[in-house]
Amino acid sequence: MGWLHATALESWRAMLAARAASALIAFIGAAVAAAIIATTGQVAATEQQVQQRFEDASSRALTISSSDPALFTPTLITDIAALSGVDAVTGLTPLGDARNTVLGTASPPVAAWQITGELPGTLAGRTVLHDGEAVATPNGLGRLAMADPAGTVQLETGKAVAIIGTVNADPALSRLDPGVLVRVDTPEQISQLAVLATDTATAAQLTQPVLALIDAPDPQQLTVNTPAALAELESIVGADLAASGRLQLIGTLAVGALIIAAAVLGQVNLRRRDLGRRRALGASRAQLVGLVVGQTLWATLIGATIGATTTALGVARATGAPVPATFTTSTIALTILTAALAAALPSLLASRRDPLTVLRTP
Repeated sequence: MGWLHATALESWRAMLAARAASALIAFIGAAVAAAIIATTGQVAATEQQVQQRFEDASSRALTISSSDPALFTPTLITDIAALSGVDAVTGLTPLGDARNTVLGTASPPVAAWQITGELPGTLAGRTVLHDGEAVATPNGLGRLAMADPAGTVQLETGKAVAIIGTVNADPALSRLDPGVLVRVDTPEQISQLAVLATDTATAAQLTQPVLALIDAPDPQQLTVNTPAALAELESIVGADLAASGRLQLIGTLAVGALIIAAAVLGQVNLRRRDLGRRRALGASRAQLVGLVVGQTLWATLIGATIGATTTALGVARATGAPVPATFTTSTIALTILTAALAAALPSLLASRRDPLTVLRTP
């Protein structure tokens, strides 16, 4: 540890002394890190956005319909909700159209749904929706010509239901918007189950466990809409983006390594007398290698940090897709590692030179 600390301190001093050479290497490090963030980093940000859009889409929703409403019960909903990977389970039954009671037949119709189990969305203004109460989606309120979530709607059955709030439907169940959701804790029947998984990958794996719990006497009674196709599409898109990002990353690092190696080689040639003097005074080859590589690492650390951070902020501001902080940190680390590998060969060449030959006066 003492040798490492001494080498790090000496290489820091050498970097400060050789300002021009250190500034050049820092600039190269900044350029490499910035190029990675601007290309591969943007790909990573895009991949994250695409994944989020898939998660918000119906790729998380497993929908099961039954011709025998007796198959779906509140107890079954509770059992399915206890499965690993399940975010929420909602029993749905279409109630036809709902109209604003004040406007009567002049009111535009909005689809009404009876719900049991988890509310498929975020309830605004209240934390609990009680039995017999109804909420409308924001678009549903607009179609019903209700300025505020207060009033009543009339269902096709003639029953009037009070609207007590609004609900922002989960993006995975966007088909419920615009709509009115009426909560019924003990329904006479449930015609559909909407099972929301925690993520797309899990959704494709929930089909068999959910069907096993339903245990339908005749599988023909069930209509199952699975997100397997969307999950596969997400996997393909993610793999393509990742492959493209890797190629860009490797290419950028390779070019950066060549430029850094050339810069370090030029630096050790200019400092050959200084390095030869150190060698003649008893410095080992390992110490010379550590000095040159350490000086390169210090300069690259400064340059890569500045280049990666400023470029990440610029990409986020220009595209609206923030580069993941872990990717920015990894970019700095990769740039430093690349600089160390690139500086190794020139430093080894410098350490193997005969100090007497280097110091001999022409």
